[in-house]
Amino acid sequence: MLKAVYDTNVVVSGLISDRGIPALLLELAFNKRVALFLSPEIFDEYERVVRRPKLQIPKIQRESVLKKLRSLAHWVEPRQRESLSRKTRN
Repeated sequence: MLKAVYDTNVVVSGLISDRGIPALLLELAFNKRVALFLSPEIFDEYERVVRRPKLQIPKIQRESVLKKLRSLAHWVEPRQRESLSRKTRN
């Protein structure tokens, strides 16, 4: 079984359209063909982004997908956290 961490854009795109690679990746996770690994921080980002009003993802759809992802995920805690900052342009 493949192991994966999905970028938030994959989850959002898979919710917006049921066609294309992102939708296929979600289906692979739902059908347990891909082992999806998540940390609480990644899942929190999924939740924040899919709830953005401008995306117009129906509540019932996004909550269903989030519930599935939450239940099938292999939960991990990072051993080390990195802080990234943007360089200031002069």
